[in-house]
Amino acid sequence: MSTKRITDLPLPSLPPEEQARHDYLCGIVDNQLSGFIAMADALAEIQESRSYRYEANSFSSFCFQRFKVSRAHAYRLITAGTIKKSPVGDQITNEGQARALAQVPEADREQILEMASAAGPVTAASIESAHATIVENASQTLPDRTSKPILAPEIDSEGFEIPEGSLPYWHRRSHIKELMQTVSDVKRDVKAAFEGKEWVGTLSNYQSCMTALSNAHNCLKFCMPYTVCTSCNGVRPQKCTHCRGAGMLSEQMWKITPPEELKAFRAKNLKAKVV
Repeated sequence: MSTKRITDLPLPSLPPEEQARHDYLCGIVDNQLSGFIAMADALAEIQESRSYRYEANSFSSFCFQRFKVSRAHAYRLITAGTIKKSPVGDQITNEGQARALAQVPEADREQILEMASAAGPVTAASIESAHATIVENASQTLPDRTSKPILAPEIDSEGFEIPEGSLPYWHRRSHIKELMQTVSDVKRDVKAAFEGKEWVGTLSNYQSCMTALSNAHNCLKFCMPYTVCTSCNGVRPQKCTHCRGAGMLSEQMWKITPPEELKAFRAKNLKAKVV
């Protein structure tokens, strides 16, 4: 017997007022009314309010099904709208200019526009050319192109400096957060399907599903790097049985495994280096 996927379930409907607003916003994008800034604002509101979920299971699917555009193009348009509303936005007249300027660091945008306008009307191509010129000039002023910049040490959640070998694990925090958010989104959708009488399984199936999703969220949280390992201090962690080679501990591991005396000892020695 086949099992119906959550993504195959009928999509819930919007309340009348929200549906009217959603249709109005879609109409702006469909008909390209009032220029790209209005389209960008409409897409941004649809994405932020998540009203697209009543037509599709993701923003990406919604953009393709409704407007025949990719998720990447939709976000480029939203970014262009943000540029238009920035302090230099009065010099931007079309989406191409805004998208080109979005690639420029905010601190350099005013200078880029001055350079781009020196030879005539500002265009996306003149913005890109001015940006390339600044980047090239900056690279030529470097005293030594082979030297590496001295970066400030990265600090963990307890205020301790993270050894270089443990940084790859620390930098995975953002990916783990994304996975946790995905699980939370699925859990919310399952709950909405059940409460909306769209759940085709039994109550027991629903409860088992919610429990599994909660366990998955907790497991991911337990994998989140929190602080440098108290046993190896992130130095040659390959043989450390405490952190299993990561040089990092999760917040749960930090709370339950190291003795308080060891925490205090490390705080006295490692925090002094940071200060």
